[in-house]
Amino acid sequence: MASPFSFFRKYSSGMMIVLVILSMLLFTLDGLFSDEGQNLWLLGLLLGGTVFGIAGVGQGRWLQWGLGGAAFGAILGFILPGFVGEGGISTSLGVIDNQEMEDLEIRRAIANQTVMQAFEASFGPGMSRFAPIFGFNHSTTREDVVFGKLLRAEADRIGIAVDPSMVNSYLKEATSNTLKKSDYVNIRNSMSYKGKPLSDELLSEIIGDEIKANMAFQTLRPRTTTLPPGPEVYWQYFKRMNVRQQLNVAALDVDEFTDQVGEPTDADVEALFKQYKTKFPNQVEPGAPGFRLDFRAKLAYLELDTDSVESQVGEVSDADIEAYYNENKESSLIKRTVFPDMESPATSADGTPAEGTPAEPATTEPVKPAEGEAAPSAETPANTEAAKPDEKTEAPAAEEPAATEPSASPTEEAPATEEAPAPEPEPAPETPAADGDNCNPFAQEEATKAADEPAAQEPAPVTVPAAEVVPSETAVGTEQIPPVTIPDATSQAPASQTPATQTLTIPSDEGISIVPGESTPAMPEIKFEYRELNDELKAEIREEIIRQRVKAQVDRKMLEAVTEMTSLARNRAAHRFSLIEKDPAKYDGNNPDQQEALKQLRESMADYDAEIASKLKAYAAANGLSYAETPLISYGDFRDNADYPIATATEPNDNPMIAAQSAPVSQNAYQGFNGDEQNNDAQLYLVREAQRSMLNLEGGQSRYAYWTVDFSPSHIPKLDEPGVKDSVVMAWKRINAKELVVKRGEELAQKVRDGLAKEGEARLDMAESLKDETTTGKPDATALAVRGTMPFSWLKTSSAAPQSMSPQISMSQIQFSDLIGGTLTGAGDKFMAQIFDEMSDEQVGVVPIFDMSRYYVVHVTNRYPTPEVGQDVLLERFATEGKQFGFSQSPMLPAMQQQLNGPASLEWEKSVWLRYDIDLDAEPEGE
Repeated sequence: MASPFSFFRKYSSGMMIVLVILSMLLFTLDGLFSDEGQNLWLLGLLLGGTVFGIAGVGQGRWLQWGLGGAAFGAILGFILPGFVGEGGISTSLGVIDNQEMEDLEIRRAIANQTVMQAFEASFGPGMSRFAPIFGFNHSTTREDVVFGKLLRAEADRIGIAVDPSMVNSYLKEATSNTLKKSDYVNIRNSMSYKGKPLSDELLSEIIGDEIKANMAFQTLRPRTTTLPPGPEVYWQYFKRMNVRQQLNVAALDVDEFTDQVGEPTDADVEALFKQYKTKFPNQVEPGAPGFRLDFRAKLAYLELDTDSVESQVGEVSDADIEAYYNENKESSLIKRTVFPDMESPATSADGTPAEGTPAEPATTEPVKPAEGEAAPSAETPANTEAAKPDEKTEAPAAEEPAATEPSASPTEEAPATEEAPAPEPEPAPETPAADGDNCNPFAQEEATKAADEPAAQEPAPVTVPAAEVVPSETAVGTEQIPPVTIPDATSQAPASQTPATQTLTIPSDEGISIVPGESTPAMPEIKFEYRELNDELKAEIREEIIRQRVKAQVDRKMLEAVTEMTSLARNRAAHRFSLIEKDPAKYDGNNPDQQEALKQLRESMADYDAEIASKLKAYAAANGLSYAETPLISYGDFRDNADYPIATATEPNDNPMIAAQSAPVSQNAYQGFNGDEQNNDAQLYLVREAQRSMLNLEGGQSRYAYWTVDFSPSHIPKLDEPGVKDSVVMAWKRINAKELVVKRGEELAQKVRDGLAKEGEARLDMAESLKDETTTGKPDATALAVRGTMPFSWLKTSSAAPQSMSPQISMSQIQFSDLIGGTLTGAGDKFMAQIFDEMSDEQVGVVPIFDMSRYYVVHVTNRYPTPEVGQDVLLERFATEGKQFGFSQSPMLPAMQQQLNGPASLEWEKSVWLRYDIDLDAEPEGE
């Protein structure tokens, strides 16, 4: 029997050549084999060449067979990736199949949820909406995470690396160094990855990947406007900010004309769907259709209107009102603050102010002069202090007031006043005062009176010589006040004479009151009083009792509703777990088909979920609540759809300031979803509450208990999916109806022009010209409404952000001037360009909004300045600003950079996609 090695000995020379070639390929192409995007075709090349080469040895044509096999294997390597997974993307980095796509979305969601939860832990509930989430503003998460993968490849190409210390620094800076370690641990432990707990290393890697992609984005994205634009560009933007005008408009909705368009054929529907099924609306161009479906969710909720509860709380009796009054006397409704009236000084019988009467406080009585002492006359400067002088103290002369000196002690009498003009006062010696009284000529009397009178009695007024500054301090209770020098505002003495003294009234330690002429205002005493239980207060108390009863009833009903929903959710979770227990390996994280298995599990629970909906409807009907469901709807449509007011509701809170800062339902219901089926199912039947205040004169609220019951990931739909064909038919009708809208708009615009062209009193404005018209021209159509706007410019300057010293420039809102109010929505740059650049003052035209779903017949009016009037002044202002800012520092520069950078950034991004052989507009294989 021949040896099995005889074959190798016979063809040893040929085999050596093949092995040498294979060895060379193995070493030289090692780098390519490490690239996931190259290994399949290289593997096919090597295997095909080897197999076919050996097979060709027996024919003596091993080389030709080997080359042919290598070519065949390479072709198979290129073709096979297209069949790997439905919806996969073939790139030069390899095939991104559905499983990897979901993994990219999950990692992005983990990174963003970490940052958002860190913000809430650092700054409080509801602050997650201000967190700097990762992303590059693409229309779908799918595109965004793929672009992030490409940016990480770009980062590797230019040498960008991120280590754990950079991740830590990023989290600290993002939360202003307020994130605690315990909060970070709780955030990490609240999330999982592929069914397993997150480790610090894995979480740091996930966040580091997002930081790395962002660094590459900031580094490579072009900035073409680092050099300032020319003066002509500044002039265009200067006009956009300073030229103002008004509009008269009449709206023509495209949907009102679709009934005038016939039905499309099946071929029309299929052709339109094939053209736009991979696109989103307005993606190709403004107004273009798009049938690609964004992520959608379905919500179900119970609603309780507070007005419906008010009739159930019963009547409020007089006994209830009286009981509330007695039990809540200290509340702000019954107890109120009363400030004393600032009365004028006491007046005599003839209406003139009484002599010696201070203005504050009103209860202070003047003290009559001693017997035998003449009262001061109007011609003679006199001491207006009413206090009685000491018997041992002589009264000062009538013509010249005394220049007194402090006595050595409180018991010694004051020296007599000399007749000569008083010399400059000298500082008094620091003499101890009895009981802390000020050492002045009248301190003895005040000390005596203070000892004789009860402690609670208000101290008597103190006279302070106006020309003397006493260096010591006067004690009033426990408060030390400095000496006060007050000029006599009512004195008639000549300027050469020493002014008379004024009265300084020192009341209790609640404050200091000074007579007219002082600079310090009096501090009023704050008092409180209880309101009388009259009809007015009874009505207010009745409303408050009703409000409290309604709130208690609403809180009770909502607590019961939440309890019922929570019980239903627990039953659902138990039922789902029982299905998983039947085949746990099928749903394990080690199963590569886990996501598909979980999707099938969710779909299999549709009947059980329908039972839950039926039970909740029955509960709502039996307990005075209303039940509602949304269809599968995208975040944007749900947020902006007026049919679902729950979208704007926020978490219940009695403090309106806190409620206003809370995230709305539209955000709470969508933000927890990502690409992981297990995570998304955990978001279903999660009971939440919300409230919405009604904007009406009566007030009122709606309270909600809601949950998400289903979702649909973003995907390219099939034509036979529910609702898809209907949307294609409507898009086809809208495309064909636009021609009818433009035609009707031109007819109406011509009528307006004809009315404006008339002379004198015969001239008609737009409203008069179109007063009998309808939108479509048919008698049964909607009457055409002409509305005017407030003056506006193309661009406006808003307040600068706190961290920025430069003004923020944005597009102006076009506000209507009638009582209905509101704004003209959908007016983008193209709309502004048509009404400002392409139309002149008093011109009439037809202009569509951004998405061309609505057209306006527009009459431009009251524009200023125009080339005929005022533009010279505008040019002078422009030249002045050019000199002031040198154009390079103009406040308009940020707006110009944003608009000029946009096209360059888009071109750069396209080049990145093409560098890695990705065309996201192409339909994935298997669709």
